[in-house]
Amino acid sequence: MKQVNDEIPIEETFEPFLKDKSKGKDGTGGNYRRNVERELDNFKQWAEGSERSYSGVVPDDEDRKPLMKDLTDSEFRKYARHLRSERGLKANTAQTYYQYISSWCGWCEGEEYIQSHFADRARAKEPLPESDRKPGDQQAWSQTQRNQITQYINKKGYETVDEYRSHDLDSSERKAMRYPAIRDARDRAFVNIIAYTAVRIGELLRDPNDPRRKGLIWDDVNLDEGTILVYRKKQDWDSIALSPSCITESRKILQRDRTTKRPMACLSNVPSTNPQLSCERGIET
Repeated sequence: MKQVNDEIPIEETFEPFLKDKSKGKDGTGGNYRRNVERELDNFKQWAEGSERSYSGVVPDDEDRKPLMKDLTDSEFRKYARHLRSERGLKANTAQTYYQYISSWCGWCEGEEYIQSHFADRARAKEPLPESDRKPGDQQAWSQTQRNQITQYINKKGYETVDEYRSHDLDSSERKAMRYPAIRDARDRAFVNIIAYTAVRIGELLRDPNDPRRKGLIWDDVNLDEGTILVYRKKQDWDSIALSPSCITESRKILQRDRTTKRPMACLSNVPSTNPQLSCERGIET
């Protein structure tokens, strides 16, 4: 049996683990960290015996905090059952939460805080519910939905540009229409990217809670090659090919408003489904 420092309280391993796994220079940013931190706190409370149906991982004749040495595959098996039954989570959610804890357990093995990656053993994971997600269940637009939304956003944009062009060059009306015209062109580019690439909305917008998600800016766009550089959900950079419609709409914006450090696009008139995501305007009125 290898020598490990398993006399350490489990909660003392949380912060070093989170810093190693988090985004940003100081290890304090990112949605992943917040999600894992929340589930680690739930695990700690469960291990302390805060649930009525479970007395905790510490032997009944000892009065102390849970230590790493108290964790075995049997305890992780009980936690898997707790996620499935007592918390009443959906199958995919239960598996995600268990994976957070399993990732921490694997890290602890590497840091020699625990004898083995007990959470990854088949016996420990056996009580987890099977995934309730079927192929094709992932959120995606159908061809009909894709056509409808792109036709709508394109029609709206063309009407705005036509109104802008209908006014005299130096008129106050034309000046007032400049921002709406560029905004709608920007929105057309954004929607076409979402509709005709595999890029997620959250991969294009700035997330104030994640220092590495600064939003798509013009420096990330190469219209000559027809690509954009995107920071993906899997936490690495990827070059994405653009459709001809994306390139066309992007060139229209670029001709009017080339500022490389500004965000390229935002859904200025479509509310985000994630309140944590925000999008800065790409031009100034």
